[in-house]
Amino acid sequence: MREVCQVLHTAKADFDKKPMIMFVGAFSAGKSTLINTLLGQKLCDTGIKPTTSDLHFYNWHGHLLVDSTGLDNWNQPEHKQKALEAARRSNRAVVVISARQPIGEREIPILKQLVESQSKITMAINYWNHVETEEERSECMTYVQDCLEEIMPGLPVEVIPMDARNGSDPGVQKLSEFLRSTDDSHQKKVSANAAMRIAAQRILDMCTAFETKETQDLNLKIQWLDRDIHYLQRAVENSNELRLRDSEDLRTEMRKLQDLKDQLLELEGTTIWGNAIQCAAAGLQVSTMAAASGAVIGAAQGFSDKRKSGILREQIEEKTRYIQHLSHVTWNAPITTEGRELESKVNERNNEIAIYTKKMGELAADRAQIQAFL
Repeated sequence: MREVCQVLHTAKADFDKKPMIMFVGAFSAGKSTLINTLLGQKLCDTGIKPTTSDLHFYNWHGHLLVDSTGLDNWNQPEHKQKALEAARRSNRAVVVISARQPIGEREIPILKQLVESQSKITMAINYWNHVETEEERSECMTYVQDCLEEIMPGLPVEVIPMDARNGSDPGVQKLSEFLRSTDDSHQKKVSANAAMRIAAQRILDMCTAFETKETQDLNLKIQWLDRDIHYLQRAVENSNELRLRDSEDLRTEMRKLQDLKDQLLELEGTTIWGNAIQCAAAGLQVSTMAAASGAVIGAAQGFSDKRKSGILREQIEEKTRYIQHLSHVTWNAPITTEGRELESKVNERNNEIAIYTKKMGELAADRAQIQAFL
């Protein structure tokens, strides 16, 4: 968006300036010579070697003539970028070609850029005086017009043959009159709008590419999260099943403990009652054989009950320790804690999915906004 804003400012500055006419062509095609002829003085360097390596501006009858880098320098990114920028900003363009080497691969990229920028294009065929016969001239003109129709079908292009070195040449005179008599106020608006559309389209392409990549990455992340959630939920279920199993085991062991306590209570109650009878018999000083036999039997029974009572107490203690262990495992460590952690992770994954889904929606909205700007 900053780039679009910069183009807006540049387009406004260009609109406030004089109309810009860009001259493009391969080196030795004669574009700098043609500008000098139009200016009536030699301000542009000319020669048999490439001379223009930057953009140069010249005031001419209310217009700015732009001498651009030669198309042969387009293998140098800096020169190519400057030429394309000038093409985007120019209201009109004069493409200078040689009658000896008409339109070729060198001219096609700049012509396409000029069409995209909606610049008005004029084709100047230089060295026309070197074409000797009418047949050769007809063939050259037909070839140029066919190329233009293929590159920019349906667009009107003025094609003017000339000798760029001769100010009195009919072609040079025709081009000069054509450029000076044209009102470019509307064309400046067209060029400014085209420049903004080009910049916005470039931003849109970047956003689309970014959105596509980001969406792919986000979808992949969501797939991973879904997989994690599946495994986490299985772990939670396993944890809950383990808790339920251990809880049932705990209840079973507690019932067994209670049974042991009941047995101990019953045993100790019976033993206390036998001891009471023995004490009563001793208090009454019963001397009969029956009483003596009862005392012996009671003593033996008491010894046996005491032994059983000790065994029951040991079992109760052991069962109590086991129950405490089960209780600790079931309710405090680490199953319940692990279950809570797993459930927390599931919630985190779901939250991440919601964030990624929202981000994909925002990317699509941003691209739609730029599309609407176009």
